[in-house]
Amino acid sequence: MVERNLLNGVIELHVHPAPDIQPRKFTDMELAEQMKEVQAAAVVLKSHTFPTMARAEIVSRLTGFSVFGSITLNDEVGGFNPAAVEAALNLGAKTVWMPTKSAANHRKYFNLPGGLHALKDGKVDNGLDSILHMIADRDVILSTGHLSFEEQRVVIERARDLGVKKIVIDHPELALTRLTVWQQRYLQIFGVYFLRCAVYLDLSRSYADVLKNLTELGCSDTVLSTDCGNTGLPSWPGLMEEYLQYLLGHGVTEEELNLMTKVNPAQLINLL
Repeated sequence: MVERNLLNGVIELHVHPAPDIQPRKFTDMELAEQMKEVQAAAVVLKSHTFPTMARAEIVSRLTGFSVFGSITLNDEVGGFNPAAVEAALNLGAKTVWMPTKSAANHRKYFNLPGGLHALKDGKVDNGLDSILHMIADRDVILSTGHLSFEEQRVVIERARDLGVKKIVIDHPELALTRLTVWQQRYLQIFGVYFLRCAVYLDLSRSYADVLKNLTELGCSDTVLSTDCGNTGLPSWPGLMEEYLQYLLGHGVTEEELNLMTKVNPAQLINLL
């Protein structure tokens, strides 16, 4: 650890612990204990396959650390399934992620057929439209998952029309969801947040590309996250500290880091 604890008060919105259908670096319990030890503030658990609210509540009670759940609209929950989302929200989900591994855009990137499309004839799918109403009513986060830019654009416009306040663009530096500076500027019009993750698909670090986007677009609407959990990566404290130290060493101020790791995520999950 460095002399000053950069992780004190940090909130993590995008992390993949076990149990999962693939090996993970740490369990829910281990992650919560690690974060508690470095005085982080809270975490939202993500799974590509199954809602995490029940896991989050159990771990939160056992550790005394603030752990929250989410749902990802992949095939395993029926895709754009309003009933699944309603149940998740009733159980306290903080984030509703659009499809990731089941998204047509994701599958196209990996040369796979099929996948879920958010749009039908250029408009938001009926099931998704019902879900957007629910997200607006409950004031939780709509995260764009692995949708294409065109899907994101239309879904975000519709979400704003319905009163969704908290919209997060997931890892715009990642190859399969990469957005140009122009595309990000366009989405900024809708008051979105950009969740900029520490790693790429091959587990190399995204820090330099994140720094370029921060330089071009500013820090005010960014949330920094690790997207860790892969067995080839460091523990959460190690990776997040490495990420923040890089940015701090390349001109990002500590005040800006606090905004991106504490203030913005706290507002998104209603801790402020």
